[in-house]
Amino acid sequence: MRYRDLGKTGLKVSEVGFGPGWMKKSPEQTREVAETLRQAGVNILDCWMSVLESVRAHYEALAAHAGDCIGCQLCEPRGPFGAPIAARTQETAQLFGE
Repeated sequence: MRYRDLGKTGLKVSEVGFGPGWMKKSPEQTREVAETLRQAGVNILDCWMSVLESVRAHYEALAAHAGDCIGCQLCEPRGPFGAPIAARTQETAQLFGE
């Protein structure tokens, strides 16, 4: 897998990403594909989907969830665009009832 720098964040991102929104598969099948790609070095996962229930099903199939975040905010200085990652992660956890 080839990687590129993500701006000035110090992060290396794979040239190939995965966006499962187009797949007409079960969340479990999507998770299998995502795990295979992760093992191949893909580290970009685009989870945008227009239907919340579809998002929920795929989110629940992931190995890790927003509720796993401990809120230390160590990710924020490395994140792009100064996004409030910890706050958004907390909002995501609340949205999905964690």
